[in-house]
Amino acid sequence: MDAEGTFTFSVTKSLKARFGWLIAPRFSICLDIRDFHLLKSIKDFFGGIGIIKVSASQVYFDVNSVADLAKIISHFNLFPLQSSKRHMFHIFVILYNMYRAKEHLTLQGFLLAIAYINILNKPIRPDTLKAIIAKHGLLPCLVLPPVLFFNKIIIPSVWWIIGFICGEGSFTFFPFFLIKKKGLKELE
Repeated sequence: MDAEGTFTFSVTKSLKARFGWLIAPRFSICLDIRDFHLLKSIKDFFGGIGIIKVSASQVYFDVNSVADLAKIISHFNLFPLQSSKRHMFHIFVILYNMYRAKEHLTLQGFLLAIAYINILNKPIRPDTLKAIIAKHGLLPCLVLPPVLFFNKIIIPSVWWIIGFICGEGSFTFFPFFLIKKKGLKELE
């Protein structure tokens, strides 16, 4: 999850929605199609919840149901994310709790949800955000709760390293003179 997972909320224009846009939670992991069986194992690990979708080159494990997302959230509360994605998880949980409590069905709650969604992973498309603000007013300012910052990350197991490298790592040959040429520095 630290490497390839996403906690997000979609914002979709809808004539049936109270304020003109539907918001919906989503947990997703996207991998190369070659790793289909890995996502199938993750789906099984979580008790078969969610769905697996396949495109030409990628495979997705998606969880959208509020009840199923509670299982995902519970897991990551017990086994916290180690990367900066931990911040996105906490914002997602705030939104998820608002969504479950149906706070997004009031104008104030809807605008607050949109403000949180706008800082979750990547901002809402500018044209969508502009249309929401034009119709309903400015978004409220957010005061984000503090998220525990780990000065020293304790790697929970070798499996975390393996999973993280599978998602974010690479093995390559990069000549040392190119490293200096690009201005990269070694840090402790």
